[in-house]
Amino acid sequence: QAELKLVNTFWGLHKPSILLPTFCSTIKRARRAESTLEPKSLDEIDISISLPPFWLIDGTFKTVPKLFYQLYTIHTPVGATSNCRILSLVYVLMTNKSEELYQQLFQYLNEIAEENNIVLSLSIVITDFERASINASHNEFPGVTNKCCFFHLGQSGWRKIQKVGLVNQYGDDDNLSIGLQQLFALAFLLPKEIPSAFIILKQYIPSIANAVVEWFELTYVLGKP
Repeated sequence: QAELKLVNTFWGLHKPSILLPTFCSTIKRARRAESTLEPKSLDEIDISISLPPFWLIDGTFKTVPKLFYQLYTIHTPVGATSNCRILSLVYVLMTNKSEELYQQLFQYLNEIAEENNIVLSLSIVITDFERASINASHNEFPGVTNKCCFFHLGQSGWRKIQKVGLVNQYGDDDNLSIGLQQLFALAFLLPKEIPSAFIILKQYIPSIANAVVEWFELTYVLGKP
């Protein structure tokens, strides 16, 4: 009962000075000020006949009919800056993942775009580290810049840690886990800065992880031949 009286006293001293209807009206006005005006006629609807300058591409093998090898999807940002969303715009059922088939896919997309007067001003493609798709996008979209997904880099690194039997040590040894995390974080540096940073960093990673460090150097720092 004492607690109840205290609460009542508190609310009695701090009564709201704004009425609920006024508060709701204020919120509605603020929302209208930030919202895009709805078109009043079809003539006011302007749909840009183009696609964004960068694509995010990935394939999945688990959710695909048995007749096919993978479901390949292309995602792009859609909408204005304030309400931009990444949406899947292209779904492709593929029978394999050869460079030739990727090349055919990108050629077909170019043909569809040309037939429908759609501008494919592609400048950046973000994919996993699959060489076949990277080569195909380079061939079909000259001048495009390929960037690889950090999530896939992390997956690849964790598989390597498992393969060399360092899972338990990674969980127990802070020096080891932090060192390997810093190793993969080299991806956030400029490409020209990575080799020198790698040379410095690898000196501080415990020797038990030499197999991981050497694999990372060959695959991502020097690049596979």
